[in-house]
Amino acid sequence: MTGSETIFFIVAFGFVTGALVNYAGGMFSDGEGGFKIRLETPGHIVGSFFVCMLAGPYLTAEKSLSFWKQGRLSNTLFCTATLISLMWSFCSGIFIIQMLVLLGLI
Repeated sequence: MTGSETIFFIVAFGFVTGALVNYAGGMFSDGEGGFKIRLETPGHIVGSFFVCMLAGPYLTAEKSLSFWKQGRLSNTLFCTATLISLMWSFCSGIFIIQMLVLLGLI
């Protein structure tokens, strides 16, 4: 793979992981394809943190597109949110791939 293909793969991997985590969280919390942040116990806090960390790129892209279509977000802010989502997705992708390597799964 070339450098640009590798970067695209990592970003796509992070974004898809974010979508899967978002919808998996919905299955375990409210069943509507979303999740609720729970702060009752330290375990809930840590779990909510990791869900937010991994699902963040997907949620950012989904909500910014929705707000932009409704006219609640300017073009500049939409592009900024998209770039943040891409960078966040890259970081999430790197994290997930490193965890899979560390666990010996890839």
